[in-house]
Amino acid sequence: MLEYGRLTWKSSGRSVFAFYRAVHPARIAIDLVLPGGLLKESFRLTQACCDRTDQTDKLKAQSWYSFARILVNYLSHSFRLELRKSDRNQLPTTFPGYTLNLATEGEVIELPLEVLVCLADEITRFTAQGLR
Repeated sequence: MLEYGRLTWKSSGRSVFAFYRAVHPARIAIDLVLPGGLLKESFRLTQACCDRTDQTDKLKAQSWYSFARILVNYLSHSFRLELRKSDRNQLPTTFPGYTLNLATEGEVIELPLEVLVCLADEITRFTAQGLR
């Protein structure tokens, strides 16, 4: 488990902290910031594209939408899961291997890096194939 600020990351269930500390401290920042940034930017750009082309309903209909939106807010703000009233109505929301529910509110999320990358891939796939 690797801690970055208040965000805890796991990679394939193995501890990666000792490995990164031995390799180079800059690798920690790169490997933590890039996947989160990839997810945030992919989501925000797709959201903006859908807003401009009147395809927001198509975006919101995606099975991963609620999970991604809540997670992007989490990564963008306090690194604690803070749910809006409208978020609570959409819970539980699941992305393969992970569920966000009311029990996770206010918590620091332990999230495998693979989930961030897979979710960003889903967003990219939707943008490439699902939009006109």
